[in-house]
Amino acid sequence: MIHHPFAQRLLNLIYPEGLFCGVCGTRGNQGHLVCEECQASMIAYEGYELAAFEYEGAAAEIVRIMKYGNRPDLSSVLTHHMAYRLLSSNAQVQLAVGVPMSFRRKIRRGYNQADLLARQVARICGIPFVPGALVRLRETPPQASLGRELRLTALQNTIAAAGKSIVGKDILLVDDITTTGATIAECTRALMVGGANSVVPLTACKVRLE
Repeated sequence: MIHHPFAQRLLNLIYPEGLFCGVCGTRGNQGHLVCEECQASMIAYEGYELAAFEYEGAAAEIVRIMKYGNRPDLSSVLTHHMAYRLLSSNAQVQLAVGVPMSFRRKIRRGYNQADLLARQVARICGIPFVPGALVRLRETPPQASLGRELRLTALQNTIAAAGKSIVGKDILLVDDITTTGATIAECTRALMVGGANSVVPLTACKVRLE
């Protein structure tokens, strides 16, 4: 399966989305973005944190392709499960925000995957989505190669709340992946400093640390 952005756009013109599985490339997908086999291989996360899936197998591949393969449409494969996880928790939230991306990375990618997820989960759950409620104050190094302590140091005071929409509100904070929790912690700090009443983090996938 080709995941280069330009090549993927070309394939989408030639072959309508849904003809091939967005993960394994199997043909004859009956209009679904992801085939039944790949969907069946997605492992539900059962820990105490609010996450829909374990970050492995097809779920991890969906996130990777959504982010780096120019397939924002794959976000819909994740969001119904995320909404179910939230509603099953009985957490009280009033509006949803996405973890922010730096301006440079957003321009390069064309979209912020956390905002895509947050917007769709908010629609399913019947709450407002507030774009731009959090902003990145400066560029940070890629977090994947850093341990928790280095992530916390690198992210310290790099995110801030913008505007008054979050003041006094119970916030649903949405991201694609949580590993050490450093990004969620920094966003939560920024929201609370900005006047939020509470913050409930929700992610598509959770990385299990050994």
